Amino acid sequence: MFNSKEDQRTAEQVSNSTNIINKGTVLTGDLETSGNIRIEGKIEGNVISKAKAFLGQSSLVTGDIVAQNAELEGEIKGNLRVSDTLTLKTTS
Repeated sequence: MFNSKEDQRTAEQVSNSTNIINKGTVLTGDLETSGNIRIEGKIEGNVISKAKAFLGQSSLVTGDIVAQNAELEGEIKGNLRVSDTLTLKTTS
């Protein structure tokens, strides 16, 4: 009764959204998102994305990353678990 098309569109918008941690930003703690995550700054904690995780050249994640897809240009000090596609760039 309350599951309308608007609720379904909202869920799709969340899964297609992109969260950005910009260069110069330091986040301490775990991060979990249903959408995409783009990291250009530093995260000291675990990252979980039900969509895509993108780590730019200036990024550093000290913790584990779990994502459906990932594209890496930066640095990870932890474990990486990707269920679909992993793309490694030369700077990773």
